[in-house]
Amino acid sequence: MKQSKRMMVILFFICLFSNTVSVFGEETPLIENGLVRPREALGGISDLNQVKGQLIKLDNYFHPVTSGQGVVSNVTNADGYDIVNVTKKGTSYGNGAIWSEDSYRMNLDYDFSTSMWLYFGKDTGSGAKPEEKKVGDGMAFVMHADREGKNAFAKSSKGNNVFGGGASLGVWAQANTTGGIKGAITNSLAIEFDNHINKNGMDKDTTNSNDGTKPYGHIAWGLPGKESTYGRNGANRTQYHKDAQAVETFGDDRWHQFSIDWDSEQQQLTYKLDNLAEKTIPLNVQSTFGTNIVYWGFTGSTGLAKMDARVAFEEFPRPIFTQVDEKIVNEAGESVMDQVVARGEKLTYQIALKEIKGTGELNNLAIMKKLDSYLLFSQDTANATLLKNGSPVEGVIQQQQEWWTFSSKQPLSLVKGDQLELSFDVKTKQEEKIPGKPLQLLVDSGETLVTAQNNVGEMLTLPYHAGSFYLDSNIAPELRKLEATEQLPTTEDFTAKVDWEEWNALDEGVVSFSLNDLSTGQLEDFKQERTFTTDVSGNYVGQGIAEVNFGKLTAGSYRLTVKAQDKNQKTSNELTKDITVRGTLTLVTVPDILDFGEIAINQIENGKKEYPRKNGNKMTVEVSDLRSASASPWVLQATLLQPMTAAGKSQSFSGKLFNAENGAGSTDNNYPNELLLTIRQNGSLSKTWQENEGIMLQVRDTVIQGSYSAIINWTLQDGI
Repeated sequence: MKQSKRMMVILFFICLFSNTVSVFGEETPLIENGLVRPREALGGISDLNQVKGQLIKLDNYFHPVTSGQGVVSNVTNADGYDIVNVTKKGTSYGNGAIWSEDSYRMNLDYDFSTSMWLYFGKDTGSGAKPEEKKVGDGMAFVMHADREGKNAFAKSSKGNNVFGGGASLGVWAQANTTGGIKGAITNSLAIEFDNHINKNGMDKDTTNSNDGTKPYGHIAWGLPGKESTYGRNGANRTQYHKDAQAVETFGDDRWHQFSIDWDSEQQQLTYKLDNLAEKTIPLNVQSTFGTNIVYWGFTGSTGLAKMDARVAFEEFPRPIFTQVDEKIVNEAGESVMDQVVARGEKLTYQIALKEIKGTGELNNLAIMKKLDSYLLFSQDTANATLLKNGSPVEGVIQQQQEWWTFSSKQPLSLVKGDQLELSFDVKTKQEEKIPGKPLQLLVDSGETLVTAQNNVGEMLTLPYHAGSFYLDSNIAPELRKLEATEQLPTTEDFTAKVDWEEWNALDEGVVSFSLNDLSTGQLEDFKQERTFTTDVSGNYVGQGIAEVNFGKLTAGSYRLTVKAQDKNQKTSNELTKDITVRGTLTLVTVPDILDFGEIAINQIENGKKEYPRKNGNKMTVEVSDLRSASASPWVLQATLLQPMTAAGKSQSFSGKLFNAENGAGSTDNNYPNELLLTIRQNGSLSKTWQENEGIMLQVRDTVIQGSYSAIINWTLQDGI
């Protein structure tokens, strides 16, 4: 910037339901010496709470025989548990038989195991004879291929449509004949639980006979449909009891654990009651049953001695899965259900079949999963792993329409307590800039469907749905265009405005303008904020302009920074501008006239003489500097634009103007544009020279008389 004055010398699901089985461990029973101590009755089922925590829930697995004399067998349900009622203590000469439904028969080509709890009622403690004190007669676990199928029962001599009396336990041949197998369930195996001793008949020589000091009941096995199972005692039939074991705990009002394991390769059945020794039955399947597919269930009978004979299950004789558990966790292993998940976050699905009951093979196991559209699944990055008891199982992954299917390549051999677990990773989708999005999106965990076929050809299906979680769909606001003058003087207001854009509806936030004076080194020397909101009426408007006025600024260099943040602390991009505020540099005052008055030529001595300005003609200069403190020094110069000339004459002046601080020097006359005076400094200046200071006059004695004047140009320069 340059100023001059002249003077006369002056900035997986579709939900499909089958016969599902569930496990509820609500109470832990107290077990003492292999027996369960009673706790409390449940819904009329004696002391079921003793074993309730170990039972599985079954539904429509058993068929009670309903036609016949004295039928009392049925299936009751307590809290979802199917309880097989074989006989009842309120019925004398009552009989019962309950068989597996057709689809739940045992396939003896495969291994299986089953475990159940048996209840034999409570002894009365009254009566003169042991049989009057004890519960009776008993019941039997039976496997058969009788031609009457699930309607089979032991017939008596009274006809073909009645049960066979107390001694037959609903399975053995008629007790009142001595030949053949009349009345027996054919093609069968029975394990009896007998608590009424037919001393001279079916139970002769089995346990105590007439000795009341010995245990009264027994457990043994035999083949009811084979003549070799029976003998005779005069006119009475007797029965050969294999592996007979004395039992004194029938009628103790407790539940007793009974387990069976079938080894298809060895063709042998192993059973165990409570803490009694385990017994193994060698069994020729074709000779005994004539088929490998058999019914199984329970028979029982009462006479004068009566009993509640009941069965509840803790393991089913084929693989069934009874419970699916599914978790979705973040990388820290924390569940995200009902929580908010960030965009792009990795999640791991963990699907477990925790309650597998029974022994055998599961074929064609498939775990199907339908994933929400906000989740990304890639076979390459999913790290999908199927584990059996912690060990990897070879499998394949396929996509079928909306479902991803994880399936095992080979049949899985399972036993009770095994666990199958599938885990795989997904990622949530990245931000999508779609105007009007909600701040959070509800993400469905996705339907899960587990299917398989077990060793008897039964199709198993179990659906599951874990719930949902939320995806943070809050996208940070964006700043589009920053408008601000990059250079301005101190006399003008500094204003700035920016265009903002917010993608989410029902959001709000703040646009922050920070102006930093670069000379101070401080952040946010000046700050102003403007709030913004997106439309809440449903008509999404997510754009606007935020504008601020910082007023007048002192001279200097500034940096303007603008950013926005929504109510959930999502921060926008940052826009900046460098701003220069220039203060004015003004030449306020220079002398109008430098007046040397009248000089007498004849008074000049020694050839030349220096003269001050005339009395009262002081020389004053004023500079106003409103620039920043760091501005470059200014320079003020006085230049002789026109040397002394005589008014109206061509004669030259003999002498010169000079700066008193430098002295007149040795030259004779001035020349055009000669520099008379220079001042270089920062800040404002107000200086007055006295008459004998500043610019003075030298006159030589050769001067011609006349009236002389010169023009001095005062120049103020900003910078070097």
